[in-house]
Amino acid sequence: MEPGIMIDGHARSVQYLRLSVTDRCDLRCLYCRPADGLPVMDRRDLLSVDDLVLVGRAAASCGVRKIRLTGGEPLLRPDLTAIVSGLRAVPGVASLQLTTNGMRLARLADPLAAAGLDGVNVSIDSLDPGRFAAITRGGDLGACLAGIAAARSAGLQVKLNMVVMGGVNDHEMIPMVERFCGEALAVRFIEYMPTAGPASAPGSQVSAETMLSVLGARYDLTPVPAEPLAGPALRYRVGGLDGRIGLIAPLSRHFCAGCNRLRVTAEGRLRSCLFHAEDGDLRPWIAAGDAAGIAGELRRAVAEKPSGHNWLPEGNFVGDVLMSRTGG
Repeated sequence: MEPGIMIDGHARSVQYLRLSVTDRCDLRCLYCRPADGLPVMDRRDLLSVDDLVLVGRAAASCGVRKIRLTGGEPLLRPDLTAIVSGLRAVPGVASLQLTTNGMRLARLADPLAAAGLDGVNVSIDSLDPGRFAAITRGGDLGACLAGIAAARSAGLQVKLNMVVMGGVNDHEMIPMVERFCGEALAVRFIEYMPTAGPASAPGSQVSAETMLSVLGARYDLTPVPAEPLAGPALRYRVGGLDGRIGLIAPLSRHFCAGCNRLRVTAEGRLRSCLFHAEDGDLRPWIAAGDAAGIAGELRRAVAEKPSGHNWLPEGNFVGDVLMSRTGG
């Protein structure tokens, strides 16, 4: 084990930081935000470029090697390229990624790549324009596809995320594979979680086992070992196609035993688990410019990291988890 790497009380190595840069989003996806939206933070309360880079530097000093920028929608930050270039300059950060809905990616892919971004995960839940607009409550499929194409052209690593909802878009798994794995991209199918509250549930949940059964009936799937610093997806090669698929199963096969991450919200609060209350407030140390103090809080949170989450097996809504505020 490398010196300085954080190990929690359950022998898990934590080398991955999900860093939210905003709570705002230009969409209101069924599984993320309520239809009438959410109150947003005062922009003055968001971490600045310097604040975010300070947190990244403190995390890297604790052995964090991968940082993913999340939101809300990160591409709404007008200073996003400065954030990326600042984090890219932090010694020890081997992988700098971003998750986006793709609406603004066509315009920003080149400058983000030039600033040092390594890759993007793009949310795309349907290939039907009307269904895409309904799921996202106003999104433009054409803009998303243009963003994916621009990211590839810019040399960014591209992965696609589809939240699978029974009776809504579960019949589109095969078309997604045909469209994108045929272009040598990775498509990850994610179990739906009603994180915007009980009223947000748009359809029945589809387990990873069911997804695998559907996909396995069509394709020859070969398991692929996880890469270093990888997220929780179960990965498979797809026979006859150049791309890969992944299954992310937070409910039916929760990945707590291999959890390797911490989260920092857009205003500087720390969470060691998406489904637990916050673990601390980094703002006093951020305000003081104290990287060592931030690092101490990160190490404390890792030492106290729970063994698993409290989400119910049936997938019922628990607590006040809002992906749009916590950063996914």
